[in-house]
Amino acid sequence: GDSLTSAQIGEFKFGFSICYDLRFPEVFTALSKECQVLVTIANWPAKRVTHWRTLLQARAIENQCYMIGVNRTGVDGNGQEYERSSAIVNANGDFSKPIKTEGEMDIYEITMEELLNFRKGFSTLPDRKPGLYRNLI
Repeated sequence: GDSLTSAQIGEFKFGFSICYDLRFPEVFTALSKECQVLVTIANWPAKRVTHWRTLLQARAIENQCYMIGVNRTGVDGNGQEYERSSAIVNANGDFSKPIKTEGEMDIYEITMEELLNFRKGFSTLPDRKPGLYRNLI
């Protein structure tokens, strides 16, 4: 694509990305200016699931937001295997645990209060200097 997309859902503003975008932190930095929750829909195979989890965690920590990673499961038409690895990571980099599981679907709860309390206790967002970074690229 050639644009970033976001939507207000309840009290949160969500920013959206797909698969390979996860390897480009600047996409998430841009989205996090207005969004508290960043979502990536993906097809990360089991052989790279460590990258998937590490990058989800990194994007959550560096942007002090919730990071939701939705990954496929099973085996695709090319025999590529995908393991159950969808996750929610909080601003501290902790993987959330589901509050309920129904079949193959996990249900999570995120709260604005948790996010704002974390940011209040350790906020790096005001220290960003995008003008400096722009000159480096």
